[in-house]
Amino acid sequence: MKKFLLIIFIAFLSVSVFSQNQIARTITWGGVERTYIEIAPADVSTPLPVMFLLHGLGDTKENMATVIRNERPEWIYIVPQAKDFTITGVPLIGTVQIGTAWNMGGTISVTGLGNYPVNPDIDDSGFLMKILDSLENNYNIDTDSVFFSGFSLGGFMTNRMALEHSDRITGIASVSGTIGKDLTALPTDNLLALHIHGTSDEVINYNTGNVTFNVMGNQINSNFGKTAEETVEYWRAFNNCDATPITYTYPSESSNNLTFERYYYLEGDNESRTAFIKVINGVHNWYMTPIDYFNEIIKFFKNQWETEAISLNNFENEKISIYPNPTSNNINIRTENENLLLEIFDIIGSKVFETHLNSLENNINISKLNKGIYLVKIGDKVQNIIVQ
Repeated sequence: MKKFLLIIFIAFLSVSVFSQNQIARTITWGGVERTYIEIAPADVSTPLPVMFLLHGLGDTKENMATVIRNERPEWIYIVPQAKDFTITGVPLIGTVQIGTAWNMGGTISVTGLGNYPVNPDIDDSGFLMKILDSLENNYNIDTDSVFFSGFSLGGFMTNRMALEHSDRITGIASVSGTIGKDLTALPTDNLLALHIHGTSDEVINYNTGNVTFNVMGNQINSNFGKTAEETVEYWRAFNNCDATPITYTYPSESSNNLTFERYYYLEGDNESRTAFIKVINGVHNWYMTPIDYFNEIIKFFKNQWETEAISLNNFENEKISIYPNPTSNNINIRTENENLLLEIFDIIGSKVFETHLNSLENNINISKLNKGIYLVKIGDKVQNIIVQ
């Protein structure tokens, strides 16, 4: 049970709290006036889940609210607004307007001019928790179903909230934003953790976690956070989930050159789960097609993935066999078709081997792989192997 104390001073911009679906609210925290959108069903007689949605750098709460799709009547959604981030005293430049930004535990580096923590004087963590307190005071919410999700810098802030408030947060879903490198807090409670990231993200690098963008003609290069795979492995290890995921490749449109792969780590402590949606060739975007991130996030929080993943990702009835397993140097692969692509991934989704199967009987040398558990992918089917 996630438990918390009640605090409260809140100014309501709408008098009819329980009868309207969308309300603009204002709250004061740390001497600063903050705003957010509250979207709720008219009927709040039963305990409702709560989901916070955090926008990216330079964005607005109104724009972020547009991602809310089919689940709108069932939950309470909170879409808060970050404060402007302005860097002052930059040599040769003076003041640089960065845009709205969360204090997410990262530092911006202006090339050749210095390092600047992101909004260090703004207590965003406290602001978001005070909104949660106000919901407890004004609604019949389900305190065991409190979720955070965010895009880009909002994804970084989502991870910060999980590190600092895992006793009150049930699950998180970060899109593109990873774990900020300036953070030192450690989570205390297991939670649900999903990360989504494109391998060709041009703003938050998939492989390095670095952020690159331009402001007023100046390039911003920031060693912001962990890589995408490090973020997934952090939460998988903390939750003590299975090292081997259930894998699934989403059906895709041939014209978009994107492949959406899902890695689902189950059996975590206290019923926790960890997941990763890796978007091959994906850029810095909240995709709504061919899969809708918002709907996938809701499915993850609701625990609606297992059946479809298991049924679509194994070699049963495919007339493909891999042996021996476990192995140490070689694997034999027997198929009914030739010229199939074979890929081998480690447990966090990094491709470590690739070849084409040019015959029906294939002997593959994998002696260069380290000991451990790997995923062998042939077409859209996946099987685990153990290298010992």
